[in-house]
Amino acid sequence: MGLLRGAASVLADPHARLAGSCFYRCESVQARDLAVLAAAAYKRKTGQLRVLDIMAGSGVRGVRYMKQAGADEVWSNDMDTRNRGAMLRNAHTALGACCSTEDVPVAGLRGVATTLTQAPQADGVTAPALRIARVSHFEAKRLLCAAMLEEDYYDVIDCDMFGSDTLCIGPALDAVRFGGLLYLTGTDGFSSGGAWPRCGVHVHTRSTVC
Repeated sequence: MGLLRGAASVLADPHARLAGSCFYRCESVQARDLAVLAAAAYKRKTGQLRVLDIMAGSGVRGVRYMKQAGADEVWSNDMDTRNRGAMLRNAHTALGACCSTEDVPVAGLRGVATTLTQAPQADGVTAPALRIARVSHFEAKRLLCAAMLEEDYYDVIDCDMFGSDTLCIGPALDAVRFGGLLYLTGTDGFSSGGAWPRCGVHVHTRSTVC
């Protein structure tokens, strides 16, 4: 289905509502809006914007970083390979039809990132500058550590840990550029924090709680 969010026309995977697959939570729209607004303000201030969305789900927010915040590069990563189809379609949506695609090895990790590149045409019509979108399926902490070891720092790191609390905060702080932004959200923080223990058991173990 098509979801319209501001200037970004994005795709949600038709299997997004199935358990274990990517999903779209409408109630979190304010958090997504603030993330894009903060990134846009950073780009306006610094003139550059490299974004790493470490647990990207379907990659919807990456489209918004490109189209609404003017990102030069967005890396959408999610360990669940079942999200790959939606992530690639959304990456193509972010860059448009005129882009090249290549699987590129990631330094320090065993695996590749599918890299989509949109270069400016001679008349400057396609894009004002080189723009890059990446899609990968690495464990979040390993990708953050690899970025730090390679000194490949990002202006914005977006990390929604889905109830895992402080899982990636340390590695993310090491991988964000000095003066950059670390945007942390917790979709299921109430359950992991013990506020709704019965709900937490159900969500995280797929068990029926009587």
